[in-house]
Amino acid sequence: DGFWDCMPSQQVIDFVRERIPQRATEEELVNICSELMMKCLAPSPSISGTGCDNMTVVIVQILRD
Repeated sequence: DGFWDCMPSQQVIDFVRERIPQRATEEELVNICSELMMKCLAPSPSISGTGCDNMTVVIVQILRD
C-alpha cells in the first residue's frame, strides 16, 4: 500500500513508461526505481503518514528476440 497511498497504479505505470527505453540497461532500470522511490518517500522519517510506509520497487523487463 506504500506506493498506492502516494500514486494511483496507472500513474505509477505512466511514470515508468515515460522513462523506460525500448531495451533498458540494468542501470537505467535501477535509476527509474530510484526516481520512483524519491517521488513517493516522505522527506523525513519523523513525518508520519503518506510516504512513510515500507516500499519495494521491481521492474521486470521482458525482452523478445
